[in-house]
Amino acid sequence: MKNILLIALISSTLFACVEVKFKNAQPIKTKKLTEFPQELQGKYLFSIKDTLNEKDTFVIGKNYFSEFVFGEKPSNSSNKNIPLSDSLLLKKIDNNYTLSFKEKKLWTVILIKPNKDGHGIFWIEGEDEDTAEQLNLTTKVETIKDEDGKIKSYVLDPKKKEFMKMTTNKYIFSKLYDLKKINP
Repeated sequence: MKNILLIALISSTLFACVEVKFKNAQPIKTKKLTEFPQELQGKYLFSIKDTLNEKDTFVIGKNYFSEFVFGEKPSNSSNKNIPLSDSLLLKKIDNNYTLSFKEKKLWTVILIKPNKDGHGIFWIEGEDEDTAEQLNLTTKVETIKDEDGKIKSYVLDPKKKEFMKMTTNKYIFSKLYDLKKINP
């Protein structure tokens, strides 16, 4: 399950040393969706800092998304499609969506926000000191350190109201990518 959207969308986490994980899929006490809503379904181009490459595509189907293809022509092979499952949950929160990926016992969460061209993909950058401070002001944070005493990860278990507050805090969720819709 490690090769799902976590690798596809959050490839930049390879550069981050401090991960932010959740004890539960977010937001808690919110019904999971079994399908991507019509407004999310379609073909997208990835935009990183306003740079588009027409070969960098991403597809969201009824109950799956495709693996991200970096600079290659996408193949039609079915093993490229990643279905929603018990370890990949989609939830709606106001006008936004969350995708929660389970790895071992913890969850990585990304936020999907609509914008004029499609959707923005947001995540929590654990390296940023302002982010860590804002997290501590919003919810209880468990800090995990390595054997050298360096921070390895933060583990969060926010209440629904705390998570809602996190999604509107520009210092907590940072934009990672834009998905520019190219067809419905």
